Amino acid sequence: MHILAYYSCCGPAHCKDLEATLLQIREGRYIRAQAMVQKLESLNKPIKWDDVLEIAGKGVAPCRPHVAQALVAAGHVNSVEEAFSRYLNNSGPAYVA
Repeated sequence: MHILAYYSCCGPAHCKDLEATLLQIREGRYIRAQAMVQKLESLNKPIKWDDVLEIAGKGVAPCRPHVAQALVAAGHVNSVEEAFSRYLNNSGPAYVA
């Protein structure tokens, strides 16, 4: 999601609801990515959570592309596209809504 916001009379002090919503989204991404890592473990395709976080980068909430890159790095698939087609697509065995 991309949000473009211009502060006018409301100013940043009035954006607490937005900040809370964005925090909830970020936290949800962490939970979702961790659940994908657990599903991959049960599929005998283990990846390290720390690797996913490193791929995502400091301060970035991890998501499916980061998990896919970790699958490639672990040698379970040959490409991000294969990670999605085999495991992470919306009906894949490691998908988490």
